[in-house]
Amino acid sequence: MICSWEFSIAAANHWVCSFGLKILFFISFQFTL
Repeated sequence: MICSWEFSIAAANHWVCSFGLKILFFISFQFTL
């Protein structure tokens, strides 16, 4: 996926991507409740 593709370019990009996914997951989880 995009995250894996960015990880192959730079670990920093992967960190930003994973952090963004956590934020999106947290927001969606809040909306679920």
